Formats: sequence, C-alpha cells, structure tokens
Amino acid sequence: ALDPSLVVAEAAAAEARTAAEEAEAKRRAKVTKERRALERRMKKLAPAAEEFSVRLVRGFGGVGGGRSSSSSSSSASVSVEESADVTFAVEQHAERSRLVGSIIYVDTDHGDFRARWRQTRQGVPKVDERLCGYLATIVSSHYRERAYQSADRSRVDYAQAYEEMIGTYCRLEDGLRAVLPALLREMDEFEDGGGESGGGGGFAAG
Repeated sequence: ALDPSLVVAEAAAAEARTAAEEAEAKRRAKVTKERRALERRMKKLAPAAEEFSVRLVRGFGGVGGGRSSSSSSSSASVSVEESADVTFAVEQHAERSRLVGSIIYVDTDHGDFRARWRQTRQGVPKVDERLCGYLATIVSSHYRERAYQSADRSRVDYAQAYEEMIGTYCRLEDGLRAVLPALLREMDEFEDGGGESGGGGGFAAG
C-alpha cells in the first residue's frame, strides 16, 4: 500500500511545479510584450533620418541666433570655447552645437572638440575614435530630442529615453566615422571660399 503522506507530498510537488511553469510562462509573455511595445514606440518616435545634415564650423559667428533646439541626425556642428583660460564652470555650458534649419552646426573651437582633435605630423586630420564618439553623442542628442518633440510627449520615461539615445548614438558613430574626413574638408573649403559651401555630410541614423 502507498504511504498516504508520500502521495500528498508528490501531489504538492507536482502542483508547485505547475505553478512555477505558469509563472515563468507569464514572465516570458510579459517580457515579450514589453519588448514589442518598446520597438513600436521607438519606430513611432524616429523622425526621417535624411531630414538633417552635419556641418563643422569654427565658431558660431553668423550661424543662426542664440541657442537652438535639438534635431535629428544628419548634420552636426561643434561649438568651442574661444578662451583657453576660461573657468571650467563656464566652459561646460558653452554651446557645442546649434541647429539651424535642417543643419546641425558643430563648433570645432570648443575645448571638448579640441581635446579630441588629432592630426598627423604632416597636418592631416586623423579619424580619431574619441572624436567620432564625441560627435555621435552631440548628434544623437539632437536627434532624440527632435523625436520627442515630434511625438509631443508630455511625460518622459527617462530610462527609456537614455536607452533610445544610446541606440541612436551607436548607429551614428559608424556613420560619422565614414563622413568625418569629408566634413573636415568641407569646413576648410567653406572658409577658403569665403562662406560658400555645400549641404554638409548627410547620413542615416534610423
């Protein structure tokens, strides 16, 4: 004869396994649902990747007026603090970039840009990884902010916002690495030609 206590124990164990399996199934379903919802939100928020272009400039003289709102990824410019002996508190608030129309201008005179600037002994600019990362950070911030503005979001999930910005940054970094030499050449041609230049380096971030 079976021991009644063993029967009860086995039944309890089977019930516990069933409950655990159901809980795991619910957890997986929840994770899948959240992932799909996030993918839908990111797709909805992404503006047209070809809407903007990047341009490097030396200072913002004659470029727009005052601070501009952020923008999408295809054009960027870096702003640099002109005085080398400015206090850190002032320098960290200097404009690094400015959006004017469909172009993001990046000021190459900014201390943060100069700190990442490298060139060969012959004076040829190097495509430095730190510089590409710096530009990708600037452009992705414009890109994501414009995306949120386009979506007219009154409440922001900051954890999600940072995650989306990192994703945009990673896509932009490769694109900027490819177009950086052309952006630098265009900046020199713009100055040599007295202010006439093309439309900046365009690339997709979406």
